[in-house]
Amino acid sequence: MTLEWFTVFFSVLTAGIGYYARHIIEKRKELQNEVNIERRKVYQQFVDIIVDDLHSQSEPEKQDFKAVNDAMFSFYKKYMLYASPDVINAMGEYRQYNFSLLLGKDTMNPQIHYAKLSKVLMEMREDLGLSNKNLGTHGERAFKTMLMDYTEYFS
Repeated sequence: MTLEWFTVFFSVLTAGIGYYARHIIEKRKELQNEVNIERRKVYQQFVDIIVDDLHSQSEPEKQDFKAVNDAMFSFYKKYMLYASPDVINAMGEYRQYNFSLLLGKDTMNPQIHYAKLSKVLMEMREDLGLSNKNLGTHGERAFKTMLMDYTEYFS
């Protein structure tokens, strides 16, 4: 009788633990799914800023540095909450390079600039679960469609 009671009790306990573990896993997936939805929106905002800025460089008289800067700070508000540490670190490297250019500590090197920028984009893609296969060491091949002088920077 004791062995039967123990077997029944152990079976019910195991089933309860299994159900609870599955419930926790499902809740984590649900939360992660919500975070990924927000990440997509935030990362899309960054891509929009960058592509618009690249496009405006083809028409220098239309470049609006203040608008780009304002858009970046608007992006930072959400990015700080949703970006992964890898994206935050890559973004930090990219922005620090830009700041050193603005302060005159460095001279513009398009290859370094686009390598750092493409690293940010590659980390964002990875964060969203997308493949970076065949996009180059830092994802720089993503710029092939936007840069007419791509081969001057990446060969």
